Amino acid sequence: KLRADSGFWQSFPNVDQFRFTYADDADNFDRITAPGDPITGWTLAYSGAGSGVLYTDGAQAVSTLASNRTVIAQRTDFTATTDDMAAEIEMGTNTQSTWPLDTYIDVWLRQNNTGTLGDDGIRWRMGRTTGVASSLTITLSSFDDGVETVIREWRRLRPARPGEKFRFLAS
Repeated sequence: KLRADSGFWQSFPNVDQFRFTYADDADNFDRITAPGDPITGWTLAYSGAGSGVLYTDGAQAVSTLASNRTVIAQRTDFTATTDDMAAEIEMGTNTQSTWPLDTYIDVWLRQNNTGTLGDDGIRWRMGRTTGVASSLTITLSSFDDGVETVIREWRRLRPARPGEKFRFLAS
């Protein structure tokens, strides 16, 4: 038998919590940038033989990229202080009825702050690949000196919808 007639609860004036420490940065693309002009706050590296650019329409980043043209956009003047990183994107409107073949959205974490964009880091890629016309492919990869190592790949049965959010964590 246990008895605690004089028992009481004591609280302490200082409380603490467990949280990951991270620096944050956000861009709502709430400014208008003409197609072909640089986007303030971003370094853009285009590659591929196709055409198109990335611009902002006052509410979102808009891509007119076509025919295997790609762009890597890196936030200017933002440096993560640790390897613990989180990125969140919200899908904007799509003017096309279906997701075009060989078109991708890439989200990079742990990119080097110097050197060639896309040579090092962790990339999450969503796109519709030739030969897999009925679904989107999502690929998680690691890059070291430009060499890709696929960590995981899976199929998504429906395309991303406007307003849908994706959050990526790397630690």
